Amino acid sequence: MGAVQTRTTWQTASCVDWTPIGTTANADAKLSYNTSIDRYRDVVATSSSWKGTCRILRLDFADTLSHEVHVRFR
Repeated sequence: MGAVQTRTTWQTASCVDWTPIGTTANADAKLSYNTSIDRYRDVVATSSSWKGTCRILRLDFADTLSHEVHVRFR
């Protein structure tokens, strides 16, 4: 297990072109690793109040890599 997650954030975004809106907020997240299938799993809290919005979930890692996931809440 080599990845060390240093920060997970949510940011509101435009549902049209994913342009970030406003500031980022720290996410309540827990990263785990399953050795039997060689996969990471990140459980991240969301809010029912986000219905109808779009958000960018950003995962930052200690090795300076980051990954973004675009999420549309319906």
